[in-house]
Amino acid sequence: MQGKIDGSLRSYVGLLRWLQGVIFLLPIGMRAANAETAFLNPPLATLDQLIPFAFVLVGIFSILPWLIRSRKSAVSAARWAAALAVVSIVVYALCLSRSVVQVDITSADRVVQVSVGAERTAFAREHFEGWTDAQMLKEIGFGEEQIQRLWTSRSILRSRIELLCGYIIFLISLNFCVGAIARTGNLGSTRR
Repeated sequence: MQGKIDGSLRSYVGLLRWLQGVIFLLPIGMRAANAETAFLNPPLATLDQLIPFAFVLVGIFSILPWLIRSRKSAVSAARWAAALAVVSIVVYALCLSRSVVQVDITSADRVVQVSVGAERTAFAREHFEGWTDAQMLKEIGFGEEQIQRLWTSRSILRSRIELLCGYIIFLISLNFCVGAIARTGNLGSTRR
């Protein structure tokens, strides 16, 4: 019986380690695959060069749970990380809903997602009063130059930084939580 429990515990820990690896590779993998889902691949435009930084941070937080020495500490760390993951996913989702505009292009049968600012320029207020963000983008274009004409540079940068930070904190807390849960299984039920 003990052999069965040890075997299932090892496969449980192995599965969680695999999940940690998937979360670790998410920032780079989604960029490489050019995934068009804003949740897993936020449209950061000018901040895209910071994705390797996110990759490194998530990697560091993949290792940290394995430095925990006691099961009690691992359980506590997993709880805190899970709480942070829940809060960060809500904050990240709010950032996405506020900063990412999705426009359907029916003629090309595709969807374009771009990150925009919160404050419109004088040009946008004058020429597109009463228009939605998606309507403006559909009319003027989706390029970075057009986005800069419609929203202030400062508000675009602020929105993208919030988006990037929300993304990184979500991935870090999720990965740390998965690692801490795996570590509790790895340490077994012994009290230390």
